[in-house]
Amino acid sequence: SKDEMHPFIYNRINYILPSYTTYVIMASYKLLSDASVCQAFRFAASLPILYIHRTGENIMKKEISSRKKSSSISIKLTLEIFALLFIVCGTLTLISYRQGAKIIQKEATESLAHRASENADNLNRIVQMRKTQIETLARREAITSMDWSIQEPVIIAETERLGFERIQVSDVNGDTHLPGSEVFNLSERGNFQAALAGSTYVNTPVPSDADQQMIMIISSPIINESEEIVGVLGGVILAKQFNQIVADIQIGSTGSAYCIDANGKRIADKDTTTVENFQNDFELYEGQPEYEDYLNIQNKMRNGESGTDRYTLEGTDYLCAYAPVGDTTWSLGLVYPADEALQDVNSLRNSLIAITVFALAAGTLLAFIIAGTFRHPLLAIQGHASQLADGNLTHRIQSRRRDEFGATCHD
Repeated sequence: SKDEMHPFIYNRINYILPSYTTYVIMASYKLLSDASVCQAFRFAASLPILYIHRTGENIMKKEISSRKKSSSISIKLTLEIFALLFIVCGTLTLISYRQGAKIIQKEATESLAHRASENADNLNRIVQMRKTQIETLARREAITSMDWSIQEPVIIAETERLGFERIQVSDVNGDTHLPGSEVFNLSERGNFQAALAGSTYVNTPVPSDADQQMIMIISSPIINESEEIVGVLGGVILAKQFNQIVADIQIGSTGSAYCIDANGKRIADKDTTTVENFQNDFELYEGQPEYEDYLNIQNKMRNGESGTDRYTLEGTDYLCAYAPVGDTTWSLGLVYPADEALQDVNSLRNSLIAITVFALAAGTLLAFIIAGTFRHPLLAIQGHASQLADGNLTHRIQSRRRDEFGATCHD
């Protein structure tokens, strides 16, 4: 029995050998203990037990070393679930970001293109309104009479009523009358020649001969009752009025608008010096590789095209939309830094990252809790096995679980 053998040897025997072999060794030890034999035989009989003891200790040391090297099941399970969550959440975040970014970019470009078209139409309405005012005035009997004494009081009154800087009347030879001014000749001017040919013409900003202010002249033919062109009526407006309309177009916080004519010359810009200096980007930047994309857009504007494009200047990426201004030869461009235009994309990215991090943190915490529900009963079973290995057959596991772990503990 256990009481007749040293407990240390008994436990090692039970730990190492199958039960039937243990009984044989124990029986041999019992016989050798009771028989009247020499000590040599008893020592010889003890050699197998000593071997078993040392072998058992070596196995136990290996097991303890293995346990130290092995990781906790809760940590393994937590890491595995974290890896799964990372792959799933990362994939979903990437797909969502790409799809969302495409939608936002499409909406941004479409919105900018719509605004360009809308503002170009607004400029065209203003120009058409001014053209209609001059065309209507040119049809009045007092104007078609080509008698300056009759024309002058009408011109003075209509200049104030319509809000023109001044209104002038030219005969077919270009001799021009202006209230409070001497007669001067405009026969060489392109706007006079275009109107004398039968169409109303709006010229781009030019400096006034009188005071060097930038002005725009709307010239319309004067047609009498016989449908003959007998002169040209010109309404002068300050270019800064038109320029202010363009400058007031708001595109985010740093965007801007500008207008060019068919030659690429600036006729309206927030920076008025570009208009006063007749800035032409083709003359300034032609042949410079870094301006190639920008000049391609300018060329499309000169050709009366509409659309959206992107270009990069001095390390900044810009989004540009452009549209022709009605039946004029002008084109309106809206320029917007891409970072600002697509800031919703950055907001979407940051939101998705925050959601992903929160999901990973919450999922990892939940995985650790779930792993704990597996770890605790396994530790209890492991402790019970150790008690049995030490010969404690009375040890019991207290568990209230009703699942497979609970059933194992009760068994």
